[in-house]
Formats: sequence, structure tokens, C-alpha cells
Amino acid sequence: MHDDNIRDEIHLTILGNPRPKKNNMRPARRRNGSLMLIQSQNYIDFASSAKPQLLQQYKDNAIDYAVNVKLVYYRADNRRTDLVNLQNATLDILVDAGVLADDNYKIVQSCDGSRVYVDKDNPRTEIYI
Repeated sequence: MHDDNIRDEIHLTILGNPRPKKNNMRPARRRNGSLMLIQSQNYIDFASSAKPQLLQQYKDNAIDYAVNVKLVYYRADNRRTDLVNLQNATLDILVDAGVLADDNYKIVQSCDGSRVYVDKDNPRTEIYI
């Protein structure tokens, strides 16, 4: 029996050392002179290189139905990092690139199977939706 609600798995890859959004935030001044925190330049560079990679690999409409997003990270070093911070950053990038319509709980129902490994020769993020 074939279930029409079952879709093929989507596999995407972002090359480069995965970066979380929240680590190493830096202060910046608003126009009114007050301070705010902004993303690190490392994250900005990573996100800027990730979007065109995703646009090249994914050409369909943004996913707007319930999915599991498995994120497997291969970092260039074994520095401690929080998996949740990496996931939040990657989900935001997927939304920005138009892969996901949103990263709320109605669309991203789980991130089961997500892991962090070290691959200093080929750092990357493997995404399975």
C-alpha cells in the first residue's frame, strides 16, 4: 500500500565549517547610540556562503508541511559547540534560502538523528529532510 503523504527524502549539503549563531556575538551600536549584539563575522560568512549552495541544490517550493530535519555536522575541529545552537542557525539558513517556509513546530516537528562529528579535511553540514 502506498501512502501519498510519504515523500522522498531530500538530501542537501552545505560545504564549510558549520557555525552557530549565538557563539561569539559582538557588540554594535544602533543609530541612537545604544548597544546591541550582532552575529559574529564567522557566522555571517558561513550563512552567506550557504545560501547559494542551497539554492543550487533545491529548486522546489518551500516546504510547508510537517517534516523531520536531520542535521549531521562535520566540524573542522573538536571545539565544544552546542548542537541546538548549530540546529537553530541551520534552520534559519534553510528558511532564508527558501527550502523551508518556516522553522516553527508545525513544519519542523523534530530534528531526530542530528549529530556532530569532526572531519578536518571536509567540514560540512549534511541535511536530510
